[in-house]
Amino acid sequence: MEIVAVRSVVEKLFQFMNLYIIKHDRSAISTIQNYQGFQELVHISMLKTENYLVRFEVGKRLRELVIACSGDESLKPTVTALLQAVLIDTLPLVEDHERRCEEYFTDTRRMVEGLALEDLETLRDDFLSLIDTLAASIQAREIKETDTKSEDKILVGLMYTLQVLLQKYPAKKKEIGAKLVPHLLNDCLFEIPHGSGLGH
Repeated sequence: MEIVAVRSVVEKLFQFMNLYIIKHDRSAISTIQNYQGFQELVHISMLKTENYLVRFEVGKRLRELVIACSGDESLKPTVTALLQAVLIDTLPLVEDHERRCEEYFTDTRRMVEGLALEDLETLRDDFLSLIDTLAASIQAREIKETDTKSEDKILVGLMYTLQVLLQKYPAKKKEIGAKLVPHLLNDCLFEIPHGSGLGH
């Protein structure tokens, strides 16, 4: 009951923000980037908390918030700050939270999918670097699956994150493919994660 109650509180807070603040003054969204504890709040609410419903609700609402800013030139710094906190700064922490990372990867993937390339422009160099880092992490990652029922959720998440970033930056596909395809075919052909819900 307590877990459901906490999720309800989070949901109502976001509804309050959206209905009474953002819809009356879209520029109010920009105050988020000035909140000193925002990055740590993202880490706690999207990865560290054991409460699945809080992770689900916060991830969903932040994704909606970022996408709502898409295409608004005046809110581009806010989109940059949100992406920096949610993806660039938080992704390196997933290794310590494998049991709680599935919602995080799903929300960040959908977040990037929902944005125009222009929204990502300020962080272009960071994302190009992240693509290289993801490819290297996938290559270096030890295969943990022991049978067809087990699943390395971090590996699955890294692969889907790489996929969505390559969709935004297709010029990197050939370079990354040359590195990853031989590895996936020769080393992981029968070890690739099975049945992940992240791709649906």
